[in-house]
Amino acid sequence: MDWQSLFHYHKWATQKLLNHVGTNQGDIFHKEAKNSFKSISETFGHIITVDFLWFKRLTGIEKPELPVFDVSSVDFAKMAFASLHEEMEVFFESLSKAEWKERLNFTNLKGDPFSNTREEMFFTFINHSSYHRGQVTSFLRQFDLEGIAIDYIYFAKETKNVVSDLPEVSIRPFQPGDIGYVGHLHGKLYDKTYRFGKMFEYYVMKGLTEFMIHNDGGELWIAEVNGEIVGSIAITKSSDETAQLRWFVLKEDYHGRGIGKKLMETALDFCKEQHYHHVFLWTVNILEAARHLYRRYNFTLTEEKPNDEWTGTQLLEERWDLDLSGDK
Repeated sequence: MDWQSLFHYHKWATQKLLNHVGTNQGDIFHKEAKNSFKSISETFGHIITVDFLWFKRLTGIEKPELPVFDVSSVDFAKMAFASLHEEMEVFFESLSKAEWKERLNFTNLKGDPFSNTREEMFFTFINHSSYHRGQVTSFLRQFDLEGIAIDYIYFAKETKNVVSDLPEVSIRPFQPGDIGYVGHLHGKLYDKTYRFGKMFEYYVMKGLTEFMIHNDGGELWIAEVNGEIVGSIAITKSSDETAQLRWFVLKEDYHGRGIGKKLMETALDFCKEQHYHHVFLWTVNILEAARHLYRRYNFTLTEEKPNDEWTGTQLLEERWDLDLSGDK
């Protein structure tokens, strides 16, 4: 079975179970009972921590430091999982078939050394999460509450129109009306997933508005699936020899389907056709999966600067550069 189906199931089952827990009256999320962990909230806290742990191992970090995720409420837990799974899916999408077969070294929490392929590690954390979601159902039964069907066959039945028979992706130049929607995609995604504020959306819209007037040497592409706009990417002219890659975004539901790869390759092919020798982009340090994708396309980190305008905490903006002169 492909990783997309299993990971989409993992996301679906986690959110569906959290939604079910949230619909029950009373504070059952923190109510204690007999299980591996004291409560449903602690169980979900364990699941997300281990998801993060395996994610870092899959990126090649042998001994990752573990953060504390905010699962103090069902809503906070849902947001935390959505944010982490977004990052994970972008990373998985960037991996080639050979990279899935690559063997990585890591150390478990007891200090024991392991060496496994990415595929084996991936299946391990998927199985781990399924086991602990079963424990959440055990909590519900102890509270005399009904569980919810989250076996894979129910996922397949509920999502068959999304997961299978996906129409061919269309990548096209932007048309009137697209610019505003690209800004909408950025504002909605980055607010929901990373808590970026209004200043970030202003920054995006200001750049897009300027691009509408001055777009010589550049282009903005729209990714469509069945007539729905699901993503974008753009190239703008910085100088006669240098281009900037901008406004690379993709709806969460369409990750893992190769659309991000098609957008990236469309943009880089355009740079070569326009005889640019160099292309750069700006991102932020918390977008780790995106940073992996840039590395895969041979971008290198060249500059960092602090940013305290977009979120409540300070970010590091990063400039990544790619030399195209060797491809001429």
